[in-house]
Amino acid sequence: MTGQPAPRTEAGTRSGDAEALRQELAAARRREAELRELLVDAHEQLAARDDELVKGLAWPGRMAQQQLDEMRRTRAWRAATLYWRTRDRVRALLRVGRR
Repeated sequence: MTGQPAPRTEAGTRSGDAEALRQELAAARRREAELRELLVDAHEQLAARDDELVKGLAWPGRMAQQQLDEMRRTRAWRAATLYWRTRDRVRALLRVGRR
């Protein structure tokens, strides 16, 4: 004996390599599953944030529309609308009369 390790057999090396590859594949699958879960969580957070932004942007518009509707129900609004409509019609008639 020379003190050198015995040469590994080809079958032993292959089974060791195959086991190492199986472990790497299992680790890659676990990491992929973790990343997919993180991606789904991030997507859900973005969707929730988008919903909040849409609600925040829509609120002032709804308030303005509500105030406008309340104004349109008043007598003053109807009187002013009648005035402007009548004025526009009279002007249109006067323009037609000039031609």
